[in-house]
Amino acid sequence: MPILGVLGLGIGAIALAVGITALVKVGNAAGEMNDKIERAAALNLEVKKMSDRLDALASQVADMKSGSSTKVDALAKQTQAAVENIGKAINDTRKAVEENRKAIEEVAKRGPAARETPVAQEAAASAGGEQTADQPAVSGDRRIHKIQSGDTFAKLAVKYKVSLDAILKANPDVNPSKLRIGQDVVIP
Repeated sequence: MPILGVLGLGIGAIALAVGITALVKVGNAAGEMNDKIERAAALNLEVKKMSDRLDALASQVADMKSGSSTKVDALAKQTQAAVENIGKAINDTRKAVEENRKAIEEVAKRGPAARETPVAQEAAASAGGEQTADQPAVSGDRRIHKIQSGDTFAKLAVKYKVSLDAILKANPDVNPSKLRIGQDVVIP
């Protein structure tokens, strides 16, 4: 029986070694499981934070979309006003071009014999002594016209039988599209 006792003791020692090894492996597996559980919990927390951030961003985007429509509307109104102003300026320019074209046609129809020289105009103006609506005031070697309602440089060019370009050159500081009643304009 001593052999059985030794054999039992050997089997017991082997079982003890296997048990200890199994216990160590279980302990290591438990530690790894705890590490994995902690990492999973940390990842779960990060996913929750990212989800909260995405929700906040989605809310901001929704706010921006609703707020931007008012900004877009305001920008559209500003753009519309600018387009209308440009349209008015274009129409004013077209009218001025048409007036100039008509004035040029009238001057061309009169021919060179019908045109009076500036010297003859000055003599007629100085003979009258006073400035009338039809005659410019003579000051030294130049004539001065006081702007009246409806006057344009093109109309003055026709009226005084001078070129529009000459009136423009004689009045470099005057904006022809912003003439004021009573304003003095030099007639060359």
